[in-house]
Amino acid sequence: MDEAIRLILPATLRRLLASPRGLLFLFIALTGCLSSEPNSLPAPSPDAFRELTRSVAEWRQLPLDRPIRLQIQPGGAEAEQNVFTAPLNGPSPAQLERAYKAIGLLPNHVDFSAALAEYRKIVDLISYDGAKDLVILAANAARLAAPLEKSNPAAAHELPAVIGVMRALQERRFNWRERINSNALHDRRTALRAVATGDALLTAVSRASGEKLAPANLAVLLQIAGAVDQLASRLPDVLRRQASFAYREGGQFVYWALAAKGWQGVNALYADPPRTTAQVLHPEKYFIERNHPTHFFPAALLRRLKTNSLVEDSIGELAIRTLLEGEHAPKYAADTAAAWRGDQLFSFQNDTDPNTFWFSAWGEEAAAEEFIRAYQKVIEGRQRLRFDRVGQAKDLALIGMARDGRAWLLQARGPVVLVLQSATANRSTELAEEAWKDLEIEAEPAVVRFESARRPVNFR
Repeated sequence: MDEAIRLILPATLRRLLASPRGLLFLFIALTGCLSSEPNSLPAPSPDAFRELTRSVAEWRQLPLDRPIRLQIQPGGAEAEQNVFTAPLNGPSPAQLERAYKAIGLLPNHVDFSAALAEYRKIVDLISYDGAKDLVILAANAARLAAPLEKSNPAAAHELPAVIGVMRALQERRFNWRERINSNALHDRRTALRAVATGDALLTAVSRASGEKLAPANLAVLLQIAGAVDQLASRLPDVLRRQASFAYREGGQFVYWALAAKGWQGVNALYADPPRTTAQVLHPEKYFIERNHPTHFFPAALLRRLKTNSLVEDSIGELAIRTLLEGEHAPKYAADTAAAWRGDQLFSFQNDTDPNTFWFSAWGEEAAAEEFIRAYQKVIEGRQRLRFDRVGQAKDLALIGMARDGRAWLLQARGPVVLVLQSATANRSTELAEEAWKDLEIEAEPAVVRFESARRPVNFR
């Protein structure tokens, strides 16, 4: 754990747990044990679930204004409603697939629509239908609790239902599903999901621990994330890591707010949430010195192409780290991606030729060039091509051609990198000049702030 959290935790826990309540052993009497691959979840009685709901709401200090019902899906059944659907007015899966494959984020053989459907099943293991006040647990939700089975069987039985109750409370209090679905940026949606899932997991873990919440208690979050990784093992790496990210890093991030300011601090995250996975991966970039992403507006390019982009997205540090891990050691990939300061992906259909532009900003010029070197190896492996230096370019510029003539151009100017994929090499160099011309780069200010919660805090 981060040193700042270790130092502040003891005093904070005395405030958090001044009136601890024991863990309710509501589900102990339920038949069956959770195996690593359960076929179904045992169903509690309505009275038991009603009492569990009341207990979770009281522990988390959120209002329970009306009852919540529980439905357990039989094995192989689909939930009636997806909690995290596609973004409103966003690009189609086919458009995203083409853009993601152009930059190497997806292998060429992947059927993105099919993979996305499987991914959503994992995201929707535990969901909430607000219209029916109904928590829905898929049969495989029991696998999330497997890490607790031996150490705390009562908490293991309760875990999926506790997360479900938290989904309901979060939606009722913070309208969180609409907040996520209204955002079209890949990276920001992932960060928002991490807040809700991290909150639910910490509620479950802190409630199960009763009188103390130590770093050792948080080790189980990594084990739960491992269970999600197993469920997502057949997905492309970028979707697998995205699925488990909310469980692994979400809990660690929310823990900073909980340790600093209690549940009021966690509530403040919903009013002023992290904007990037970089902030979740590095909580100090949110809690200590706020680090917001850089935005790009290629004015000349838009005038030249005279068409709206089919895709406009932000890939983010998490996905870039995953992308680099395809060809590099995890530590090197993480260190390289940590210099990320923002990115924007644009995809256009000009006549019959698709054109993809990916701008990214890095901490300094050396970091931008390091990313190009790392990324070059990824694209060479994915697209089976070799890059050469662009002879007359003043800055670092590489161009490579696939056997079908498609070209990729990688270019750095100071701390900014452009990745461009087009139909031919000549077309790529021509469009690159337009992409750099009149390029507007706007970085949101980094500030020290966490004023939304009520109590003062010292992160030292």
